[in-house]
Parts: sequence; C-alpha cells; structure tokens
Amino acid sequence: KNEEIPYPIRMQRLLNKKRITDYDAGLMFGLMLGDGHIQWKNKECSLYFTGTEEEIYKIKTLFDKYAFSGSIYRGKAAGTRNTKDEYINGLHYKLSAPAARFLLALGAPFGKKTDQEIRLPSWLVNGHPSAQLGFLQGLFSTDGFLTSTKKQIYIRLAQNTTQQTSFLVEVKQMLEQFKIFSNIYKKELDTRLDHSPVTQYM
Repeated sequence: KNEEIPYPIRMQRLLNKKRITDYDAGLMFGLMLGDGHIQWKNKECSLYFTGTEEEIYKIKTLFDKYAFSGSIYRGKAAGTRNTKDEYINGLHYKLSAPAARFLLALGAPFGKKTDQEIRLPSWLVNGHPSAQLGFLQGLFSTDGFLTSTKKQIYIRLAQNTTQQTSFLVEVKQMLEQFKIFSNIYKKELDTRLDHSPVTQYM
C-alpha cells in the first residue's frame, strides 16, 4: 500500500475540504526544493519562489488552485541562470503562512537549503507513483537543465554541495521506478545526476 500524504489536521479547514491531489502535492514539493525557500521574517513564516514571468505564473496557477494566497513582485535578485535580461526582469512570488506550513508538514526544509542535508520524506519515497511523478516534474523543471554531446541529449540535475549526494541517490532510485536510468558524478563545484536519452521522460 502506498503511504499517505501527512496532512496537518487543521490544513483541511484551510483548504475548505478540497484535498490536494497526490500529483499536485508532489509537484509543489519538487518546485519548492528546486526554486523555492521557506523563511521566517517579521514574525511570519512565508514561502518564496523566484524565476521568470512564465515560470512564476505557472507556479501561481498551481497554488491558486487550492486557494493559497500570495503576491508577485519584481526584484533584481529574482532572476534566473540564463541571461542578464532575465535576471533583471525576474520575479518573486511570496506565499502566505498556510502554504509554508503545508510544505513544512510534508517535510520541506526551512531556511537556506545549501546549509543542510536534504532527504526525501517517506510519503514521497513510498508514496503513490503520481506523487513521485509530480515531484520529479517540479524538481527537474526548476533545477534541471539540458545539455548534449555529438551523440546524445541529456537532462542534468546539479547540486552545488556534496551534502546532497544522498538526495541525488534518492532521486536516481525514484527515476528507476519509471525505467529512467542515470549516473551520479562529481565535478569541482557540484554533484550532478545525468539521464539519457531525454525522449524517455519528456
């Protein structure tokens, strides 16, 4: 039997009894690990995302679906890794405490992610395949990138600290459940997970 998502008791009231699907819960968790962070500021726990306009509005649509309120604003620190223009025109998306509490209840890390070891929660590792697919989509759409050689196209997931090797192993094992095989290797600045060919899971 697949493990259930650990909803806080009062979360059902906040969601007006609309249960978040396994896929969307996994997607939210993956997006948060990729481009989000939870922080405590001015006596308030909040969830933040950064990205391009297209990325942020897709994330907003997902959270709006479950009535999680938030606001979008521009900021020069909210850009992406692509071009200077995108960096300048990047967006912040700040969600209120209920969204942050929900993801914390699911096992999301609090504060600076690179300063702590990230591990996947049991509800995801042992959960329904749709939750795992949502998680993988969220993670790779935010932290993954395409690269290629003369013979092959790859999708890579890079972590900029060796602390996250165990996390990459867990992601690798989850991918194998969907017949997607990969390799983990270390470079000078980060640890990477390679998958090929890209057509297997696009």
